[in-house]
Formats: sequence, C-alpha cells, structure tokens
Amino acid sequence: MPTILHIDDDKTIRTTFRMLAKQYRLYEAYSADDGLEKVANFIASGIPLDLVITDQDMNELQRTTVIQKPNGYDVINGLKTRRYDGPVILATTHPFEPARVTQYNTGKITHFDKRKGIPDLVKVVEEILRK
Repeated sequence: MPTILHIDDDKTIRTTFRMLAKQYRLYEAYSADDGLEKVANFIASGIPLDLVITDQDMNELQRTTVIQKPNGYDVINGLKTRRYDGPVILATTHPFEPARVTQYNTGKITHFDKRKGIPDLVKVVEEILRK
C-alpha cells in the first residue's frame, strides 16, 4: 500500500484526508501540521514514502499575531536534502510559482487548487500513484 505524508496547518483538512484514505484503503496516510522538521523526522523513521502533499501557506493565527511557519515551497526545497525525490502535490488557492522552487525538480510537482475540495485531491493522488 502506498504511503503519503500530508502537511497542512488545517486540522480539518488533515483529518478528512486521513479518514478517506482509511475508509477506502487507498493508501497509508500520515499527517503533519507544519513542514520541515516533521518531514525530516518522517524520512528518518525509514518508512518508505511514495508521495508528499503540502499546503503552500501555513501560518498560524494566535489572537492578533501571525506566526510564520515554513511554507510549502520551504518544504519542497527541503525534500532533496532529506533524500526524497518523489512526487509532490502543492495544495493552494494561489498560482504555482516555479521560480520559488530552487532545490527540486519542478516536473515532479503537481499544483492542486484547494478550492476543488478533498474528493478531487483524492482523485489527483490516485492518478499520481498509478504512474
């Protein structure tokens, strides 16, 4: 069964994605609420990874302060140094900016518009994993 690491600061999105994966037994889904450290820990665990899905914007609001977390581009650029070179889905409501990807093969990145919803994301995941 393929293994996916899903990184998103929105707990509802992470939970829904994991529930669908479990319900349909499509793949083993792991999740993280922010980027680089969790990716490094996951890869260091030795679990084979078939796909990374990362949110582009991961900022945390605490009262009136925005706490900057590593964004999806930071995650993607950090993957190669963590010895992952497989497919990546960048989930966002913004246009994809290939120039911000400096350390990774942009041909392995699929842009996904989050406004389409989790069911469409699952379809994209299935399509990528069939390749």
